Amino acid sequence: SSESVAPRSPPLPGERRARSPRGMAKVDFNAVDPSQKVWVGNLNKEASAEDLRAHFSQLGTPTGAQVLRKGVAVVAYATADEAAAAIQAFNGSEIGGQKIETDVWASKKREKPEKPAKEPGEEQPPKVTKTYRISKMPQGTTEEQVRAAFASVGEIEAVTVKTLTDGEVVCTLKFASPTEETRTSMLSGDHEVNGAKVTVQTHQMIKVERTGSNAKKKPSKSSGGGKGGQDM
Repeated sequence: SSESVAPRSPPLPGERRARSPRGMAKVDFNAVDPSQKVWVGNLNKEASAEDLRAHFSQLGTPTGAQVLRKGVAVVAYATADEAAAAIQAFNGSEIGGQKIETDVWASKKREKPEKPAKEPGEEQPPKVTKTYRISKMPQGTTEEQVRAAFASVGEIEAVTVKTLTDGEVVCTLKFASPTEETRTSMLSGDHEVNGAKVTVQTHQMIKVERTGSNAKKKPSKSSGGGKGGQDM
């Protein structure tokens, strides 16, 4: 006849217990339902996964425990009821002489959702440009004239015409519901406003243009004293 073994008494909070020879089955926490996981915060920096398992084994049977980062951990249970009971029972309890916080996993998880995987052969939709800058417009050009010139391209949401310090008249044009066709039409076509041919650019195009211009204007370091050499 087999000898019966007396059940081991539960460990005290914070008490380290030697790892069982058989250990605990490795848990894929990403596959565990959030309702079966307990968020643990304010954890002693010296606490280990073994400490968590020992502590939370006082109520129910944890299926796994893991220290995620400094002061934060997760404990998994076989059922949602056990996890809920552990959250209520262990909030404010101590591990290693430090009071811990417990909460439902879903309310504490702050990971950004992963982008859906791209299907083989599927193309990602291109970014749609809503705002364009129109330059080289004649003096006296009005918002109404700009709207009339680009009305056939798409529904216009806003138009702002202004005169720069050097006297050039420019405009910011924003479409309400642009498409890729809108971008193609704006950038590839020859457009006229108030009787003059104008230049249409996106803000990204202007940024690239300015970056290149600034690089060209950057003075080179002179090795000699006094004034640098000048082109003759």
